[in-house]
Amino acid sequence: MRGALTLLVIVLGLLVVWAVLIGSGKDKKPPPAPAPTPVQQVVEQPTAEPVKTPEPVAVEKPAAEPTSPTPPAPPQPVAAPATQPAVAASGLHAKPFHEARVPIIGSTSTASGYKLDADLSAWGASILSVHLTDYTRTVRREEQYTILASPIDPQTKRPLYPYAATSIWIGGEHVSLKDVRWELVGPVHYRTTADRSDADEAREVTGTAEFALTIVDDKDQPVVELRRTYTLDQDSYQIQCAQQIINRTSGPLDIQWEQRAQTGIKKDEITYMGDRRTFAAGYFNPDYDSARTLIFTDDAWIDRAKLLKSETNVWPYGEIDPSAEIIWLASLNRYFTLVTHPQIPAGTTQAPALDDIFADIRVSGHGEDLEPEKRVEAMVLRTAPFSLPTGQTRTLTVDLYAGPRQRVILETASNNTFELGQLIKYEMSSACAFCTFQWLAKGLVRFLDLIHAIVRDWSIAIIILVMVVRALLHPILKKSQVNMMVFQKQMAAIQPEIEKLKKKYPDDQQKVQQEQFKLMRERGVSFGGCLNFLPMFLQMPIWIALYAMLFFAIEL
Repeated sequence: MRGALTLLVIVLGLLVVWAVLIGSGKDKKPPPAPAPTPVQQVVEQPTAEPVKTPEPVAVEKPAAEPTSPTPPAPPQPVAAPATQPAVAASGLHAKPFHEARVPIIGSTSTASGYKLDADLSAWGASILSVHLTDYTRTVRREEQYTILASPIDPQTKRPLYPYAATSIWIGGEHVSLKDVRWELVGPVHYRTTADRSDADEAREVTGTAEFALTIVDDKDQPVVELRRTYTLDQDSYQIQCAQQIINRTSGPLDIQWEQRAQTGIKKDEITYMGDRRTFAAGYFNPDYDSARTLIFTDDAWIDRAKLLKSETNVWPYGEIDPSAEIIWLASLNRYFTLVTHPQIPAGTTQAPALDDIFADIRVSGHGEDLEPEKRVEAMVLRTAPFSLPTGQTRTLTVDLYAGPRQRVILETASNNTFELGQLIKYEMSSACAFCTFQWLAKGLVRFLDLIHAIVRDWSIAIIILVMVVRALLHPILKKSQVNMMVFQKQMAAIQPEIEKLKKKYPDDQQKVQQEQFKLMRERGVSFGGCLNFLPMFLQMPIWIALYAMLFFAIEL
């Protein structure tokens, strides 16, 4: 009994010692700290001196091999100063400006030297409308032609602002920018309503406007700074949208950006030939042209009705090779076009690919229950996720061509790099594409330009062109008519004998045909004569090309 009690005391003592040792070990081990994420670290801005941002880093693509949309690995993040420790970010949201300001860049005054003007909107730092200097809505020239305007969503009844910043993802957390007012940094003149006033006419004309917006956390500390600058040069139809995303935290951030490109181009005033609006794309085919010197468009004319059925990926379209790289995306009507394309890097002449910047390119259709011509659309561009080091800037710059489908403009040096001249297409419909020879139509319009340069009047030039075409086709037409007349006279001469054959063999039609062929051979009459009208059909492609050229040529 005493031995059992002794053994029990020893066991209990050992258990107590083991518990003490385990407890002391736990006290010495520090509690595990949660792994910080890039989004959960923010540095407060110093009060004495603002954070200096380095020059924007342009995303370029080597000529030899396409790069991945994801940039190279960023450097190690800079540690937060001891006086300003990083804090966990939560409740990310945009800090809107208190007033929606509308500046104007460019001018439609012929004395200004600008080819267009653009009303910009603080909502999403977007484009409100674009008006052309050299083109008016009607021949009475009472109102400048509006090539781009903010359409109204048929469902929400709210404007769809072109080029608006719509969303940003920071560390996977979504921040909506659709209904956020950006601060107008410049120019000085602006208004706070959509409609223009007399003060706009007296403004100081400028070609640049800049907007700014800051994404903050729930403690109102900056996380990301956004800047968008619109630039318009004189004697140009190109509007540049340069946007910067700046990391204001102490660590790298995982970012994804989304914005609109152009919304639907204005519908033609006259639609007796139907709604002529469509889409087109220019692209590289690396499998066929590894040097990326050829831009293809022929199989990238995109049916508008199909795209507007729902939100659809635009690229790659149809049966185009998935490895193809889109360069530009265009919206077209009968005379004008809107083209979104990347900016050509300094020191190069090769067009970069648009999907090097925006990995996801799609169209958002609105008004699915409406007829196709009443629906509205907006192009949506989204980047692939990328890492942005602390204090660094990511620049995403795109250009918008907003102008006429005119050869002398689209084939200028800046536009010719993207081969925008391929947007000039004289084709009445896709069903009649095979019967409209583009080389013939373009040759006719060049000849018409030559005549116009001499007579200085388009109506007289058209009359002369038609007379020249008729004169060139006259020998073919005359020969066909003469041969037909000869055949008709020969048939009329043997018609009495054919009638006798029909009476002689009233119940044997096959015998009548055999005797008729024998008679025609004896008299030298050939059924080939009835085919003499076929040369007349040779002129049909010429007239179709002429009509298509006159219908689409904005020069007129």
